[in-house]
Amino acid sequence: MPLSYTPGQFGGERVWFLCPNMQCGKRVTKLYIADSLGCRHCLRLSHQSKNESHMDRMARRADKLRVRLGWQEGILNPEGGRPKGMHQRTYEHLLKRYRELRNIAILAIADEFTWLRHLKDQRP
Repeated sequence: MPLSYTPGQFGGERVWFLCPNMQCGKRVTKLYIADSLGCRHCLRLSHQSKNESHMDRMARRADKLRVRLGWQEGILNPEGGRPKGMHQRTYEHLLKRYRELRNIAILAIADEFTWLRHLKDQRP
C-alpha cells in the first residue's frame, strides 16, 4: 500500500494513504472497501449526515447532548438531572439546546405522520 508523509505541524510527520485508484492518487487518512479499494470520493461514498432526514439529524444531535449530560439516549426517554461536577450555567445551556433540538425532531416526526395519514386517506 503506497504511503505519503508530510511534516507535522508540531514536529514529527503525518502518514497518509495514497488512493490506489489510477485516476485519483489523493492523499487520504482512510481507505474503504467496496467492489474495490479506494477513497471515499472514488467509491462515491457520502457522509452519514448527507443521507439522513432533517428529523434524524435533529434527533442525532439531541442524542449527542443526552450523552454529554450522562442521560440514556433517545429523545422519548425522560430527562435526567445535572451531572455531578457540571456547572449549573453549562447544564442550563445544554438543557435549553437539548429541548430545542428535541422539539424540532418531534415536530418533524409529527409532520411525517401527518403526511402518512394523508396518503392513507387518499387510498381507495
